[in-house]
Amino acid sequence: MLKAIGRFLTQTGTSDGTVSETTKQSKGVRPEARTTMEALTSELDVQLKILTFNREKTKGILEKANSEGIERHREALRATVKKVESVKTQIEKAKLESGVQVDDLAEWSAGVKAQQATADEEITYLSETLVQINYKTNLQAKKGEEELAERDRDKQLQFERVQLEQKLEFGRRCKKRGKVK
Repeated sequence: MLKAIGRFLTQTGTSDGTVSETTKQSKGVRPEARTTMEALTSELDVQLKILTFNREKTKGILEKANSEGIERHREALRATVKKVESVKTQIEKAKLESGVQVDDLAEWSAGVKAQQATADEEITYLSETLVQINYKTNLQAKKGEEELAERDRDKQLQFERVQLEQKLEFGRRCKKRGKVK
């Protein structure tokens, strides 16, 4: 993947914003197109670094098992993958317009797609983990509700037992006095 990006940078410009010899020698490519390509290449390089940086944080976030943190991280990965796709599409368009062959473009795109695919797998794993965490949370909540309902039933039964005992005691007292009702 890095080789493909390296080849691409050699063909269009470098990630530090300078134009390589290959780019300077390009015939028929407008200077503004080279500048646009350099800007797009630089933007793609930044987005791929951000994607890699965010992917490296996944393990630590998963270890915390915080559903809000996982959700936020998943959305950050999604947003970065979308940005990478957008910039990649712009570069592909610019490369095709500058006369790059489709086969060369497909080879270059494969490297970026590989990183996107890896991020997509992580996003899927994060989603599955969220489902599991939410299931466990709902299960615990349901168990807590059932325990609370059982305590309420026990209190109700205890109250009814005390009430019956009081009625019995009242009946006994009334019988002793001779006032049976």
